Amino acid sequence: MYFWSASDATGDKKKGLFGSNEQTSFACTAWDNNGTCYSGGSNGKIYVWGGDDGRSCEKTLDLHKGFICAMRFANGKLFSGAKDGKVHMIDTGSC
Repeated sequence: MYFWSASDATGDKKKGLFGSNEQTSFACTAWDNNGTCYSGGSNGKIYVWGGDDGRSCEKTLDLHKGFICAMRFANGKLFSGAKDGKVHMIDTGSC
């Protein structure tokens, strides 16, 4: 997972900091209205990014069985879809 800053004219990227969370590959990402980043992992987990730098994994949500291939934030809710054929609606204010 890499993060870029739109205000950085050099285009330098910075790696996401996983801490003790399992590293995986990602296919989709969504941001909420507060600037929190959510990414869908190939391991079925949603990664929640934040911290002072915005690129530290604060926690994971274990919601799917298999590859998460779609995410969208709308009307205060995060929606995720995965290979398991399920769609989850998450109230990000309570996670």
